[in-house]
Amino acid sequence: MNKTTVKPLLLAIVSAYAAQTAIVKADESLNIQKVEVFSATPLKGIGLPLHKVPANVQIANPAAINNQVGVSIADYMNNNMQGVTVTELGGNPWQPEINFRGYSASSLLGNPQGLSTYVDGVRVNEPFGDVTSWDKIPNFAIGDMQLIPGSNPLYGLNTLGGAIAVQTKNGRDHQGAALEYEAGSWGRQRALAEYGGVSKDGSVDYLIGFQHTTEDGWRKYSPSHVNQLFAKTGWQNETTKLELTYIGADNKLIGNGLTPEFLLSGDRDQIHTRPDATNNYSHFLALNASHWLSNDTMLSGNVYYKKSNRRTKNGDGYEGEMEIGDTLAGYPGITCDPGSPDDCELIGSVMNRTHTSQNTYGATGQATFNQDFMGKENQFVVGAGYDYSLIRFRQSEQINVGDFEGDVLNGGAPFTESDPVFDDTRAPVL
Repeated sequence: MNKTTVKPLLLAIVSAYAAQTAIVKADESLNIQKVEVFSATPLKGIGLPLHKVPANVQIANPAAINNQVGVSIADYMNNNMQGVTVTELGGNPWQPEINFRGYSASSLLGNPQGLSTYVDGVRVNEPFGDVTSWDKIPNFAIGDMQLIPGSNPLYGLNTLGGAIAVQTKNGRDHQGAALEYEAGSWGRQRALAEYGGVSKDGSVDYLIGFQHTTEDGWRKYSPSHVNQLFAKTGWQNETTKLELTYIGADNKLIGNGLTPEFLLSGDRDQIHTRPDATNNYSHFLALNASHWLSNDTMLSGNVYYKKSNRRTKNGDGYEGEMEIGDTLAGYPGITCDPGSPDDCELIGSVMNRTHTSQNTYGATGQATFNQDFMGKENQFVVGAGYDYSLIRFRQSEQINVGDFEGDVLNGGAPFTESDPVFDDTRAPVL
């Protein structure tokens, strides 16, 4: 499947200040007051003071996120942001579903999505199904995050309920080395190493970090292994700034399905069927640039590449029925006898497998003007974006059939059948 989208021209005229700080003179001395600034688009711009934005934009910083107990940004949002709830229908803490005012950003393919997610100005919702793989966004790499409510066209297609914009850390603001290790219940262990710094002349900064997390899970047969690599380097002078970001992930997540309560025999950690495994392997590379043409005019843009491989393996129960008079292929002794309905029933298990491969390229650019308009302070933003995706999706199933009494046919050698269910590479979509 080739998927190409051209984002429409973005126009916004909003009230703004031209600077990110306000200088106030009092008692014949200068006091610098910090003003929280919010970017009205995914790309970096001149910014708006938060109190000038006609919406309840919620902001998180690295210190607040790191102080929150949990494994992903979803834990912080659930405990600290208004209107946010988090569920784990996937059965794994790294595969949450974030719900905001009735709209969701979920890891589950096929779930209706309504929130856009951005990292360093790049939309990270997968092109196939618009899912957000939260395990691919390392929480230790998050510098700032905003939750923007509302159906905002500036944040692209399918931004029905809002957008989540993440900016990663850099070596200029996070200098030095850090080592972390923690251990806890259910075999959880986490190790983190990161290092950041700035060149002697102050023009180049760099940051690299790696985090490995493993746990057995609070339910039986539910281990997870998460490996996340983050690297960023930047260069800047008085008018221009360049930043190159890389994020890599190689994760194996087990999220066995929910168990009906009547099947639980006193142990809440029981599972229903297994396995239910997801392997996520991805690369993310983005180059962001910004340049001041004057004190009131700024150009910014980015180019990016994303590669994502997702494999799933899901075991489930199987029920089937033979037509009267039919004989099961390969087993001439198994025939549907109309005098015995039980002989027409087949039960067993099925193993479903999927493989999704996605390669996405794109570029976005915008210009921000902060000149007065008709004697009023205004900000005018215009921009456009282009995205191209090549998607391959394959699904197959293997069925193991037994008889009505639950005995596997052929003395322990199950009847197996493996058929492709869906294998599609589609033509370009404009």
